[in-house]
Amino acid sequence: MINDKLFMDIAAHFASQSKCVSRKVGAVLVRGGRILSSGYNGTPPGWRNCCEHFPDYSIEQRQDHISWSTANEIHAEMNAIMWAAKEGTSTDGATMYTTVQPCSDCLKNMVAAGIKEIVYLEEYDRMQNEAFINTLFTLGVDYRKLSS
Repeated sequence: MINDKLFMDIAAHFASQSKCVSRKVGAVLVRGGRILSSGYNGTPPGWRNCCEHFPDYSIEQRQDHISWSTANEIHAEMNAIMWAAKEGTSTDGATMYTTVQPCSDCLKNMVAAGIKEIVYLEEYDRMQNEAFINTLFTLGVDYRKLSS
């Protein structure tokens, strides 16, 4: 769809705001052609950012980064959902545009939030759960990679 590219471009803009040294991810929640909420991956307000914790990040620090990130960072998709909740905006029936394929935890939360369409740009190298992805389709959730 013509709006897919527009909303993915907006998600990419939000990704550029991330302070993560490893992967910058952006997400935009849309319903009826209108943006409901947005987010990027990072720490909660007031917490130390990834770029501060790993100021000279190198690939040798990847395992340390993964552990630190799991404990301290919130994924872009969850930040978009939480901002909508904080503002009292329903996500029921919405579409989530995200620059990277969502992880299983984010996918579960999106389904619970009533999101009915998930569009992503890049494959996520740690997303390996085909059975879970098939469950999305049986639940009536449209899940697709944006074609170039």
